Amino acid sequence: MNIRKNIVYATLFNETGDQLLMVENRGDHGDYYTLPGGTVERDETLHTAITREVLEETGFTIIPSDIVHLAEAFFPQAGEHCLFFFFAGEITSGQLNTNVPEEISGLVWMDREEAFKHLNLPEASKESLFAGRTVPYDFAGEIIHA
Repeated sequence: MNIRKNIVYATLFNETGDQLLMVENRGDHGDYYTLPGGTVERDETLHTAITREVLEETGFTIIPSDIVHLAEAFFPQAGEHCLFFFFAGEITSGQLNTNVPEEISGLVWMDREEAFKHLNLPEASKESLFAGRTVPYDFAGEIIHA
């Protein structure tokens, strides 16, 4: 039986919109690059999670926006079934610096082609990250059926 996990990532661009912020994660089998993000914690909304993860990993405060991509994968060795939510985001303040050096070994702005090499997504999905197309995300609060 697989444990379901929600993972959030932020697509954060530099001022000119031609570079994407990537984090270099420390891994058991060597370092690897991903977008900033991580696991949604219990009782945390997706927007709250991505805001927290980006601040921890990059030192930036962001305003998350809508979803630019959604993906799903099984990780049989870990017994996990993961949903990946990729959000557009706008940096509002902060300085590029990780608050979790035990997890993140580096932060780098990458051009499109370089970033694409590190994203485990189909080509069309990689392109959508740069296209500016989004799907609305809304938090509906608590819903109680009487």
